[in-house]
Amino acid sequence: GLLKLKHAAMADDIRPIDPTCTCM
Repeated sequence: GLLKLKHAAMADDIRPIDPTCTCM
């Protein structure tokens, strides 16, 4: 669930929220 939230946040924000999120 958290991953989905992070993905949604990333889609809304171009800035990386987490270093592991940049993998996308």
